[in-house]
Amino acid sequence: PIKLNMKKKIMFLSFIFIWSSGLYSQGLKITYKASAIHVRNSNPKTDKVTSKIASWVNSITPRINFIVETNGEINKLYYEPTLESDRENGNLLDLAISIVMNGQEMIGDLTENKAYFQPISFDKIKRISMDNFKWSISKEFKYILGYKCYKATGKVIDQNEESRLNYKMTAWFCPELIQGGPTAYTTLPGLILEIKTLKTILTANKIEERKGLKLHHPEYDESEVLSYKEWREYFAANNPIAPKKKNNNQ
Repeated sequence: PIKLNMKKKIMFLSFIFIWSSGLYSQGLKITYKASAIHVRNSNPKTDKVTSKIASWVNSITPRINFIVETNGEINKLYYEPTLESDRENGNLLDLAISIVMNGQEMIGDLTENKAYFQPISFDKIKRISMDNFKWSISKEFKYILGYKCYKATGKVIDQNEESRLNYKMTAWFCPELIQGGPTAYTTLPGLILEIKTLKTILTANKIEERKGLKLHHPEYDESEVLSYKEWREYFAANNPIAPKKKNNNQ
């Protein structure tokens, strides 16, 4: 009888594990709130400008939901303004989205370790390698939305392939939930519920199960896709407000 009871107990625990794993196997939708951080500058004039930018961004971000949909293989980040008037205030909305998301949409392919950003004003896709970031997981933890999350800190490996404001990050992730989060670097073994860079912090405030969630692998024409370094050069050449280089032949 003792052996039988032990066998039943093992079978029961196995069932619970399989059931709980299946609970999130189809997909999750996570809502985040974001705020901008004032990036200090030693130049007083530049510092004043960056302070104003952070203030402008934080005047609208409370009314923007930053959404992640993930099934553990594809991780999609996009946004939803909560007020129609914010959609009409395009310049401020675009500024906030650019700073928080680095584009209007990001799709991460966890099977290929690549993430793709759709810029707001340009027709080229920016591609980031998830392998270009090294995480270090600590034993420190805290609870977010009732989930036990562990602290991880990381930094970019090849700094030529990422913005300097994303060189270092601090994340809190939950190993109980499927892989994903509001960043290109979702290589931690679980769901990132909070992430902080030098310029922003995003924290989850809602998690929803999404049965039958369909997320498609990114399919882009290779002529449209640029590495970060290539995209930065393309941006510099096509930015309408950038100062034009003088032609020495004139």
